[in-house]
Amino acid sequence: MKTFASLSMMALTIAGGLSVASVDASARTRSWNASGARGSVSGMRSATRSNGDVASSRSVQGSNGRGFNSYRNVDREPGSTSASRGVTLNNGASRNTTRNTSYGDGAYSNDVTHSNSNGATWGRSTDISRDGNTVNGTVTHTNRAGESATYTGSVTRDPN
Repeated sequence: MKTFASLSMMALTIAGGLSVASVDASARTRSWNASGARGSVSGMRSATRSNGDVASSRSVQGSNGRGFNSYRNVDREPGSTSASRGVTLNNGASRNTTRNTSYGDGAYSNDVTHSNSNGATWGRSTDISRDGNTVNGTVTHTNRAGESATYTGSVTRDPN
């Protein structure tokens, strides 16, 4: 139906001179249910998109008490992007991830952090910068025990 509606709008625009400034297709929600001999399950998904940003959530629940809720968010701005996502099970177990990236003026930075419901946190951090003909980079990994390892390096390009 979406394709038909889009083609119809295009045909009307060409043939009849109808002008459409914008079509708001940014928010969508879908729900479903299913049942069988072993019980039933229902789900819902919601998504919103606007100017490169995304926010979505999903929920699936079974008649046996099992299920999950999840989310995903992305925010894009000139020179940076941040994203987060996570899932929580009905038994309370969860896992979340955040990503923050910035770039511009010869520099790049990216931080990723994961965490779960038992309190563990781990991730990595990356920083890259350019100074003339030299590119310097540092990457730090942190494991679930909180131990970190840092790696550094540089590359110099011959300008000739």
